[in-house]
Amino acid sequence: MLDTDATHTLITRSLLNTFSHSPIQKTSITTAVLGDANTTISLHGIVRLCICINHIPTYVSVVVVDSLSVDLILGMDWCRQYNVVLRIPQQELLLHHPQYGQTTVQFQDNISIPVRLAQSIQLAPYHEHIICLLTPISSASQVSYTPDTILCKKKNIFIPDAILRVNTFHTSILISNLAKTPSKLRKGTILGNISFFPSSPVPIKITSLPSSTWFPLSNSSLVTLSSIQPKITHNPSDIDSIIDDLVSSITDTEGKQIFYNILQRHRTVFDLSKHTTAKTQLPHVIVTGDHSPNSTRSYYRTVEQRRELQQEADKLLLDHIIRPSTSPWSSPVILKKKPDGTFRFLVDFRRLNSITKKDTYPQPSSEELIYRLSGHSYFTKIDLKSGYFQIPIAEDDKKKTAFVTPDGHYEFNVLPQDLINAPASFQRVMNNLLATGRWDYAVIYLDDIVVFSHSLEKHQRHVDEVLSILSNAHFKVSSSKCQIAAPQIEFLGHIVTATTVQPTPEKVQAILDIQPPRTLSQANRFLGKIGYYRKCIDNFAAIAAPLHKITNKTRAKRHEFYRHAEQQAAFEHFKKILTTSPLFLHFPDPSLPLNRGYDTVNRGL
Repeated sequence: MLDTDATHTLITRSLLNTFSHSPIQKTSITTAVLGDANTTISLHGIVRLCICINHIPTYVSVVVVDSLSVDLILGMDWCRQYNVVLRIPQQELLLHHPQYGQTTVQFQDNISIPVRLAQSIQLAPYHEHIICLLTPISSASQVSYTPDTILCKKKNIFIPDAILRVNTFHTSILISNLAKTPSKLRKGTILGNISFFPSSPVPIKITSLPSSTWFPLSNSSLVTLSSIQPKITHNPSDIDSIIDDLVSSITDTEGKQIFYNILQRHRTVFDLSKHTTAKTQLPHVIVTGDHSPNSTRSYYRTVEQRRELQQEADKLLLDHIIRPSTSPWSSPVILKKKPDGTFRFLVDFRRLNSITKKDTYPQPSSEELIYRLSGHSYFTKIDLKSGYFQIPIAEDDKKKTAFVTPDGHYEFNVLPQDLINAPASFQRVMNNLLATGRWDYAVIYLDDIVVFSHSLEKHQRHVDEVLSILSNAHFKVSSSKCQIAAPQIEFLGHIVTATTVQPTPEKVQAILDIQPPRTLSQANRFLGKIGYYRKCIDNFAAIAAPLHKITNKTRAKRHEFYRHAEQQAAFEHFKKILTTSPLFLHFPDPSLPLNRGYDTVNRGL
């Protein structure tokens, strides 16, 4: 990573140990304080390295440290030595070498950098908190934040995608606890990743290191993002094919025909040829009290970005998702390139969110929803297509969603994703529409709807009723994410059947890919991941005891970390359980009494 706020070039000892280098020269200074004025790092000395930029070798004295958020930081000493220039309009880095001439490196997009929780925090049930995050970037006017979805599902918390400002290695964001119990997050927990926009300087390639690693260039405050999906059209024959595919896995011949007829009867929910707004008595409202309108000018755009931005705005206009505006309110827009080359349309609602009255409508608990599926034999999963964009906004509040581009002023007709109260508003609409009075056969988690029944006959009635409600309310469904009358479904990161619940293979594979821990942080990370499956593993505490013995250390003794045979055996035992044992839980029988047990070992009490 290149950081123009770093006075010296730094490298971690772990990266330095992966390749040959000249001897480390000791220095009289053994510690230093980072630019946040709080973080102290240990210095091991200075080493002379050659870093190749394209075909040009550059030499720099690098300070060796214990740990950083990234493995290598190129500082201003390197920039000054080789007359490095960041040319923002051309989106490139220019390097001058006195002997080999000059070379340029184009900025790259979609560089992802982890961010960590600055301080441990206890989240109260159904409450929101503004938390501080640590980043390896000293400062940046705007970066895109993406939350760790696995952590959010595990902890039953909500963190929105956002545009953030970084200052002295810190940024902040809003987090919501969706559970009915307190949730604790420890200092240093990775809560997601930040990345740069195409208009920001991003990375260079360090070719002299053993692996090709991309390091981003360095260049607050929560804002929100509004995603734009490509338009999809279906003609009648397309919808017939969709329905054929949805019922193809049903083995009961008579049942397959009945479900085919049900889907045909409500075929309009699969028609995505044009955007529609749902009919609801609960449009989204934005309560700002007596605050005067906020107005922010459009961000600078290159010609290419300006063209892309207008194309996206035109798509939204065509689908009536937005309309031209003369509102005194305005928020700026950012385009973020996705891995497939398309763009996400991001509206910076930071200032609007800061003055909006918070909606504390409760979000459902994932464990409670999964438990409600127990004992049922048939499941239908329905996923709403761009669900937020189907919820209308109160007419008087549309003006507050106004945004500006270099070529226009627009406002939303429907709910932009991640407005501060968007999740609460969406859940309220869906509960009012479907959940109330249907607790015994339907659950809703945002835009995921699951219908569950004991018999195929009952399931036909339940699915018919739910689809009828969605059709009458003009909701549209993403057929590619739907399942009809299935014996098992994937829901909230778990595979659910009539009698069992188990983690998805993707989550298990993430554990299997972990290498044996060599540091305290790696051991804690492994325990955190394997702990997610605690409820699926018998005698979890006894198996994990050797690992807890080397991780439950006071701050003064954390340097005593070691890994002996018993720790390696515990590590391998957990992996063996994940790969060879039937990793699932049986749902409890509600007709039988429950006995309380404790998953612990004697010395843990």
